[in-house]
Amino acid sequence: MENLHQKITETVIEYRKQEGLLIELTQEADFTKLYLELGYSSLFEYLNIGQGISAATVSNLITVARKSVKIPEMMEAIASGEVGLAKLRKV
Repeated sequence: MENLHQKITETVIEYRKQEGLLIELTQEADFTKLYLELGYSSLFEYLNIGQGISAATVSNLITVARKSVKIPEMMEAIASGEVGLAKLRKV
């Protein structure tokens, strides 16, 4: 059981790191308007339809990506594993 617990803990840490990277990439896609170049009318449509991310997750992702540009501490909190995307959307 301890081994399973350790694997879950390590996976959660990796998940949060990947979540942080996805937020950074979302910021870049938003800034560069990548979605327009690819034929999508919005960043939401690109992430939801083009990338297959659920609407609720896309909404949280875009909210946090845009807020964290103004509040860099948000990205630090995600990178450190302190909090995840769902909690930060409420900031």
